[in-house]
Amino acid sequence: VNDVLVNKERYLRRDRVVIEEDERIEYRWGDRAEAEVKKSDILMRVCEVYDCEPRMFSEQYGQVKEEEGLTDEDFVVMKEATAGTEVLSVGNEVQTEPGSPV
Repeated sequence: VNDVLVNKERYLRRDRVVIEEDERIEYRWGDRAEAEVKKSDILMRVCEVYDCEPRMFSEQYGQVKEEEGLTDEDFVVMKEATAGTEVLSVGNEVQTEPGSPV
């Protein structure tokens, strides 16, 4: 993860976070992910995997609406557009059926 996604590809950013005396590492969206990946697409895929509505992830839902200028109706349209695609869970990876839009 650190070598490829953080250092080479720049999809993730690795930050040290200190809370009181506890230090931990957090991974956040990197510059390349910000430029190439829509958070609404990720949120919709996660909702497909968990078979739930985007509002169930209230913090992320609000953030995506604000950042991408989306409305509740936009999420309904996106859900309808992806209704025919199947998402398969294989181990810890999520894959779409061959031929389904990503």
